Amino acid sequence: MAPGRMNMSCAMLPSTFCLLLLAGPASAAFHSSSMVTLADGNPSRIDEVEEDVAILAANDDGSLTTDTVSLLSLAQPEPSDTFVSINASTGQVLTTTPDHRIPVGDACCSTLKKAKDVTVGEVVWVVAGNDTQGNAGPATVSDVEHTTAQGRHSPVLTHGRLPIVDGFVTCSFEDIEAVKIASHGLSYMLGACKRSATCHQLPTVRRLYPFWDGEHRYFDNVPVP
Repeated sequence: MAPGRMNMSCAMLPSTFCLLLLAGPASAAFHSSSMVTLADGNPSRIDEVEEDVAILAANDDGSLTTDTVSLLSLAQPEPSDTFVSINASTGQVLTTTPDHRIPVGDACCSTLKKAKDVTVGEVVWVVAGNDTQGNAGPATVSDVEHTTAQGRHSPVLTHGRLPIVDGFVTCSFEDIEAVKIASHGLSYMLGACKRSATCHQLPTVRRLYPFWDGEHRYFDNVPVP
């Protein structure tokens, strides 16, 4: 199985390995000044959001909700990287790395596409203004540009929901099947690794995710027996 991917066979693996396989790679991220919406409706830079903070998210049918940032989230403030800026007809702009996936198509939100493959005229899914209820709505891509920006951040949410970043519905996983599995089991697996004090073992599996070794902020607070 390729890094960052998951299918139903994960149910037969130890929970720590399932946790490793759920989240996307470090190359899928947003820059440091990207914005999310907190559960109270206030905006926040993505690089200021910590583990267990609740942010605005969408379910896979586009309905809005909230979910908490998990310790699987990526937080690398230092690197400079190449990003794709996707401009929507609503005026919203999402700036993300080329490999990050976002929902596209006439229905939200089961069809995912890498940002680098999104083209002018495609339908993306956005949240209007300060809306924290209701549903995400469709918008047409009006322009796609490339830029360089600082930092790589990706909130992986505890219940597998789709984070709203810069007003866009986005996805921290590599396919919708992983989203569905995470919605059913990720919170339990995270709780189990914390209760058993085994979360510190996650960054040691370098063959799957070498970038987790010493670069992942949320592991800094996981106690090592």
